[in-house]
Amino acid sequence: MPFMKGASPIRRTLKYLNAGKIIFRDQVKILTVSYLTYGQPSDGARNFVFWHLSQLQYKNPDVQILTMKNLTPTPFIRAWLSSGEDCLLDIDSKSKDEIHDQVQNILGKTE
Repeated sequence: MPFMKGASPIRRTLKYLNAGKIIFRDQVKILTVSYLTYGQPSDGARNFVFWHLSQLQYKNPDVQILTMKNLTPTPFIRAWLSSGEDCLLDIDSKSKDEIHDQVQNILGKTE
């Protein structure tokens, strides 16, 4: 299987993409993740992007998702809503699981 080559090929399987738990509320239109490609404060953000970004894109096809690397000294997530407001999440020095839970609690649909 040629698609099973490269770094963590499990991320490209349909089973892995379907396992994503975050489905955004209908108001979320754009999500940006800003982080550094080096340094300890962005470790969780880098891991979140590596492991969860493809799931977010798959589960939320109507949301535009962008990553911005090395633009600011601290990592953050900003979501723009359909009302024109934005929501800023501080993810500095948090683990990928803490970031996942924070995004789920603030931007995700309730079950």
